[in-house]
Amino acid sequence: MNYRKIAAVLLAAIHCSLAIPMATYASENYSLGDPDGDGYVNVLDAAAILANSAALAVNQECSFTQQQFLAADTNKDGVLNATDAAPILVYSAFMGSAETKIDFVSFLDNQIETEYLDAPQIIVGKKKEGAIIKWEPDMYATGYEIYRYDGMSVGSNNYKLIDTITGDYISSYTDKYSNSSSPHCYKIRAFRTQANGTIYSEYSNTDVDYNRNSILNAAELESHGSFKVYNRQHEETTSYDYTLSEEDYAILDLFAAEHFPEGATREAQLWTTFYWIHTNVNYARTTEQWDSIAGKSWVEAIFVDRTGQCAQYNGAMTAMMAYLGYDVCLVRGWRGYVDGNYWQHFWPEVVIDGTTYIMECGNLGKSGDWYYFLETYDNTKKYICNGESMN
Repeated sequence: MNYRKIAAVLLAAIHCSLAIPMATYASENYSLGDPDGDGYVNVLDAAAILANSAALAVNQECSFTQQQFLAADTNKDGVLNATDAAPILVYSAFMGSAETKIDFVSFLDNQIETEYLDAPQIIVGKKKEGAIIKWEPDMYATGYEIYRYDGMSVGSNNYKLIDTITGDYISSYTDKYSNSSSPHCYKIRAFRTQANGTIYSEYSNTDVDYNRNSILNAAELESHGSFKVYNRQHEETTSYDYTLSEEDYAILDLFAAEHFPEGATREAQLWTTFYWIHTNVNYARTTEQWDSIAGKSWVEAIFVDRTGQCAQYNGAMTAMMAYLGYDVCLVRGWRGYVDGNYWQHFWPEVVIDGTTYIMECGNLGKSGDWYYFLETYDNTKKYICNGESMN
């Protein structure tokens, strides 16, 4: 769009708008292009934008609230300047002579002609049935195309378009499917529909869904009756061996017999245990609940009493993985950071083919709605060990 024809108007508006009082606004409804909230996109809005832009240019305070700033930032670049006011002035002139009324957002969409879109970067996560794809939204994207390959080859040339989604600032997509026993690979691309046609970004990186059986199959299994517990709450790590009792073995044997069907994959075994703990354990918040499991092993507290805190439910998950033969340990460290505070936490680590993964059971709706199934630290929220963040 050519803004040279309105350059003189903009300069004059900057000068004149400095005298406009900014303290009073008509409403709390600040739509795009309407920072004064009166329900109209017009020269008064352009003047308010220019006044605040001029104030910011000389290090004075902007009088816009956050909502008003978002409404004023018409090109969505996070900066307030004359470029945001220009389309409002053009729109005002257009509305003054147009026989057919259109809204400002539609008008703006027809004016912005983006030459390119950035390729999204995706992370694919685990759902009980299906997968969730997440990415950082592109402010100029009209929507996204979602592609899937039913298999483990992320480099396959046989991806199929499974859905097209549209809207502003979209940042995730959930793919629900019934067959969760096989892996699925994903990639996406952004697009923008504009006056000169539709443009597309390059394809995103490719990532596989939560199916982790191929990773687990790489582990050499050897059942063992003990595992390390590492204390990483201080600069120096200390550790001790935690040994499963005969009673623990009997409890794990019974759980496996009742919940692992014949021929269950490694992923199915771990996910069944993981999800059972995640949804069946009562978090020990009261003294009475805590006293009920005092002196009991982590395995007994979780699989028999169904009560515990992070040490118990993640300790029980670690015990099951040791029972099945994985190279697993339990970590005592910190999570957080909320209002400057960390909090003590226990979580399992398992090493497979030289890579460390997190198996964080969480406790659905009780100690927080979060968990990680075979994720690296790069894909988790903050864990702290030996005074350093792990991600």
